Amino acid sequence: MEIINYNMSYWHAWDKGLCNRDKYILDGLVKNPEVEKVLSVDFIPFNLRSAAREYLLAKIYKRDENTVLKGLTYKVNKKSDKLYSCSTLCERPLKKIARELGFKNPAILSHNPFARKYFEYFKASVKFFEANDNWVKNETFAKYKDKLADNYRFIHKNSAKIFSVSENLKSEIFANDPNVDVAPNGVAIEHFQKNIVVKERIKKAISFLILKT
Repeated sequence: MEIINYNMSYWHAWDKGLCNRDKYILDGLVKNPEVEKVLSVDFIPFNLRSAAREYLLAKIYKRDENTVLKGLTYKVNKKSDKLYSCSTLCERPLKKIARELGFKNPAILSHNPFARKYFEYFKASVKFFEANDNWVKNETFAKYKDKLADNYRFIHKNSAKIFSVSENLKSEIFANDPNVDVAPNGVAIEHFQKNIVVKERIKKAISFLILKT
C-alpha cells in the first residue's frame, strides 16, 4: 500500500522538535508493515507570504544530501527506505512527483482543508480526510473562511472516510455524519512509557485505510 499524506505542519518544524497529531499519525503509517512507502507533503502555502516563508525555511531553492527530486517550486527528500518528504509551493507538481517516485495508485490522507486538487490529480485513488480543528473559525485564516467552508463541504461529499478529533468537531463541520469516525487526541506514549491510547487509535485508522484500498 502506498500513501500520500498531506500534512498540516512542516518537516522543518518537526526537525526542530515539534510533535503533534499528524506527525504521530505519519509515524504510525511508516511503521506499519503493510504500508510500502509514504510521500509526506508539507503544509501547502495558501498565499504569497506563506509561500515565501516555506520557500526559505524548507530551503526549496537548493538541494541537500538527501534531495532526490528538485524543481523550481518544490523539493523532495528521502527520509528513509519508505518515507519521502516534499516541500512544495502548490499542489500541481505532486502528480508528477508521485509518478517519478514510483507511486502507482496511492491512497490520499489529508489533514489540510486548503488542499483539494488531489481529487482531480489522483482520480483513481481512495481519499481520506482527518479534521483536527475547524479552520473556518481560526482567526489566522479569517480572509479565507468562505473558501475553507466550501472546501469542507467538498471534502465531506467526496472523501471515502473522514476522521474527526472530537464529537463536537464532527457535529460542527460534518453534521454528525455516521461516515465520520471520531479519534480523540491521546497521550504521547513515548514520553510516559504507557502503551495505551495513541497506538490503538493509530492502528484503527491504519486498519481502516488498508481495508478500503
